[in-house]
Amino acid sequence: MPSSHIVLKEETRMLGLMYAIWMNLNSFGLAIIGILLIACEIILFLTKDETIQWPHVPSNRGSKANLILKELQLLVRSTWWFHRETAQRTCLYLA
Repeated sequence: MPSSHIVLKEETRMLGLMYAIWMNLNSFGLAIIGILLIACEIILFLTKDETIQWPHVPSNRGSKANLILKELQLLVRSTWWFHRETAQRTCLYLA
């Protein structure tokens, strides 16, 4: 009887050790992810203020952003116009 108790105790220790190692690896992984996110945020902040300028990035980022915004607005307006026309035709058909 005492030998089975010792085996059970060692298995419990082994499970506890494996759990502790697993939790340490998880917390280490989360810490690395957090550090990477903070580094990305710092880099984005510095590039936004143009403290850092990448050589391959064109300087007309603002005009590209405005162009994309205008295209999105045009898409939204055309979609709204299409649905408005469809609704008018449906109302005429039902009347």
